[in-house]
Amino acid sequence: SERSAVYTKTEGHCAICGKFVPYTEFTVDHIVPLAKGGSNDLSNLQCACGVCNRIKQDILPEELMEKLVEIMLRNRIRSTARY
Repeated sequence: SERSAVYTKTEGHCAICGKFVPYTEFTVDHIVPLAKGGSNDLSNLQCACGVCNRIKQDILPEELMEKLVEIMLRNRIRSTARY
């Protein structure tokens, strides 16, 4: 099946964070989101853990790093404000 092919491409590892994801728990992520003109072609699909897929949402891969940095900075500001 196409789902198996997506999982096999990364040997069961999240293509975003690299963590192993059991077959029953992985999500299929669109590298270029459908909302940004991506397709359902196997070459545009990757294995992702649920956390990474929720963080990535419908943004392009290059925008993901910006979003992660923003989240980390926001969390750092919150944690330093507590002390």
